[in-house]
Order: sequence, then C-alpha cells, then structure tokens
Amino acid sequence: MLQSPLTLQMAESTNRLSILERLWRFLTETTLGSHHGTASTSSSSESSPEQTNTPETSIQSLKTVSEDQLDEAVRNVEAPVEEEIDDYEYWWQIDPVKYHYPIFDSIDVDSFRADIEKKIERGNFKMKNLPNHIFAIMKLLNNANFNYQQLSSLVSKSPVLTGEFIHLSNSALYSRGRKINDLRVALPRLGQEKIKLVLYMNSARSSLREHPLFDKVAGDIVEHSYAVAIIANYLSQRYYPDPDMATLAGLLHDIGKLAVLKELAEEFNVEDTGLVFGEESFDEIIQPVYAQVGYSLAQFWNLDKETTNTIRYTNNLHELMDSGYEDDVYLPALIQLSDYLACRLGKGRYIDEPNLFAQPGCIAMGIEDNKQNREFFEQVSSFAIAKIEESGVK
Repeated sequence: MLQSPLTLQMAESTNRLSILERLWRFLTETTLGSHHGTASTSSSSESSPEQTNTPETSIQSLKTVSEDQLDEAVRNVEAPVEEEIDDYEYWWQIDPVKYHYPIFDSIDVDSFRADIEKKIERGNFKMKNLPNHIFAIMKLLNNANFNYQQLSSLVSKSPVLTGEFIHLSNSALYSRGRKINDLRVALPRLGQEKIKLVLYMNSARSSLREHPLFDKVAGDIVEHSYAVAIIANYLSQRYYPDPDMATLAGLLHDIGKLAVLKELAEEFNVEDTGLVFGEESFDEIIQPVYAQVGYSLAQFWNLDKETTNTIRYTNNLHELMDSGYEDDVYLPALIQLSDYLACRLGKGRYIDEPNLFAQPGCIAMGIEDNKQNREFFEQVSSFAIAKIEESGVK
C-alpha cells in the first residue's frame, strides 16, 4: 500500500493519542470507581463531599492500581475498535446484467496470436497506417509551429471529423457551458493532445464500421472507454492531481483492443453468421496481447510516459510495482479502479467482484474501506450515468 510519509506520521500520531486517551479513561474509571465504592461503605453520603474526577485525584488514585488492573487496561486499549456495521448495499455490490455471448471460433486462434506477437516485435500494426487525410492532419500537429487556422482548414475537408470534434468539444467531458458550432473555436478548446486522440479513435473505429461482425464490439469498447474517462475525471478530485491526463488515459487505456480487432477484421474474410458477439467472445484472442499492442501504439504515437504506462500496466499493476517504479503507479491504478467501476455500472465486460476495496487500484493507492470513502464512491454512479447519457457516445 502506497502512502506518503506525512500520511503515515499523522496516522501513527493519531493512533498513539487514541491509545493514551483510552488508557487514561479506563484506568481513571477503574480506580476512581473502586475508590468511591470504598468511601461509600465507610461514611455516609451526607458527611462526605462528592469525589470529582480531576487529574489530581486521578493521579493519586492511579497509585493504587494493581498489576492485574494494569494488565487488563493494556488488553483493553490494544483491542481493535470495530467500525459500526454498515448494512447498506452500495451500487458496486449489486451485480450488473450478465450477457452470454457465443465464443468466436471462426479462425485458428493460436496461429493468429502468433502472428500478432510477431507484429509486436516488428511494430507493424495496421492501425499505424492512418488514412491519408488523417495522416496529413497528424503531420501538421507534429509541427511545432502549427496554427489552428491551418488545422481547421484541413479538418473541415472531412465532414465526419468536423462533426466528431464539434461533438466532443460540447460533450460532458469538455463543455464549459456554452455550445460551440464553430470548428475554429472547438479545436483550440480541445488542444493538441486531445485532437490527436480523436484522430486515433476515429481511425480505429471507422475502419471497423465496415465490418458489421466486429462493429458492435468496437462500439462497446469505445463506450466503455468513455465511461472510464468520465469516472477517472471524477476520482481525480480526490486521488490524482491532473484530471485532464486521467481523462485522456481513460479514453486510451483499451486502444490495444481496437487495434487487435482491426487486425482480425482485415486479415480474415469472416462471414457474418448473424450471431451477436460481445468483447468476451474474443477473450482468447484479445486478452493475452492487447496491453502490449496498445503499448506499442502509444510509443509509436509518442504519447506521454504516464499515458503509455497506463495502457501497458492498467491490468497488471503488480508488474509495475515490482519493477521499482512505484511513483508511476498512481495513474494506472486510478484507471484500473475506474475500469472496474465502469464495468460494475454495466458499461463494459461483466466482472463478478463486488468488493471495491479489494481492487488492485485501491490497494496500490492506499484507499481503505471506511464510511467516508464508501460515501464518496457512492456518488460515482449518478455522476457517471448522467454524463454518459448526456454524451450519447456509442
């Protein structure tokens, strides 16, 4: 569990103070109670002044504490104070609907995975081959002296891209309360990195729309990524200092899954049998390789170190922590936790795990199961659902 030295010092000081207070209370109540009982048998209540519990009388009384009483006091203060039992059922403890999808078995899985692993080594994924109009925009963005007027001129040649940039700038993630209809205003609002993100996602998503068999799965992954970004942005108010970076990492954390689907769609001429597939249908194909594929793409796209590490390690936090780079674990941990919450909301693959605080992200960030944290996470549901519905992403 990662905690700052200041947090640990404060916790230890509070714990010592609590123990001293409880020890004092127990001993004074024990000795003074014994003293009062003795006094009441030897003199009448009318003739004896009332004994008050002051530091002076307590110190005098403590001199009469027996060894057995002291042992009992120590045992009393060392016993953990149990938190009040919370019978409330929080939303993440309620199972979302579980859909049963058929397994996709129309190809030789082992052969395809071997081919993907070779492409990881060589770094030649189809997703790197951007369409000409997107490549031209990306080339301009990579020029240190680019300006938004030139960029608007290039983007406006694609009605689809224009619509996506306008929509995103007015979305729940980036809207500032004033509706934008002008590309020249929308692009500066989003900024260079988010514009690149839209281009990457558009390239992956548009190519899969041409393959109905994979289109629903790609749409589900994009919707899930958007939900993760919204939740990561919300959690950043308490657990991460840069909401924009958390949002970007949330949107891109599963980019490797779209890249693998793109390889699958363009390598094989698979007939549409009418079956409806979900992400789980492709687990044997996608799960073993998507993180490494996404990491390779992030390096190729020259994404920042934090986002690149998040794409690689979100679902493998222990590897990052074991590598000695514990300071780099917070963003991947935040996205792992956001991923889990999105899935428990029904925005993602089914996860049969109702214990939020047992998640690797919580453990890595030192988020403990207590009333304050439960109440904070309880607000995630209404916040995220409202933002997702507002966005209309699919």
